[in-house]
Amino acid sequence: MIKFESINNFLKLIGGKWKIKILAELHIGSRRFSELKNNLDGITARMLIRELRNLENDTLIKKRINNKINDYILTDFGKSSAYIIEAINDWGNNKKRKINKVIENDYRVIDLFQEEIRIKKIQSQRIKNKN
Repeated sequence: MIKFESINNFLKLIGGKWKIKILAELHIGSRRFSELKNNLDGITARMLIRELRNLENDTLIKKRINNKINDYILTDFGKSSAYIIEAINDWGNNKKRKINKVIENDYRVIDLFQEEIRIKKIQSQRIKNKN
């Protein structure tokens, strides 16, 4: 088995800037094209069309046509990605401060994090030495 094969396959299917955001929107509920376009800041109509087609081809979403209203919904396969999207969202919320610092190229946060780990190791070693 190729190392990280499942991760590579995941990234082929859901990777990129927009697919995971589209799936996150559709986990909330069905969306019309215009709703997706409005909710995804910065995406062009052309890119949204391309990504929706890719997600449809990969059977993660499907286009639903009801009484002249077209919208997109998750397939069962697409719904199975819910825990991944929730985990990414939770991680992003829990590490928001550090992530923002790194994004802003303020690498001091990494130094602080490493220092925090070093201090915890020292404290742990002192507790072991007392016992």
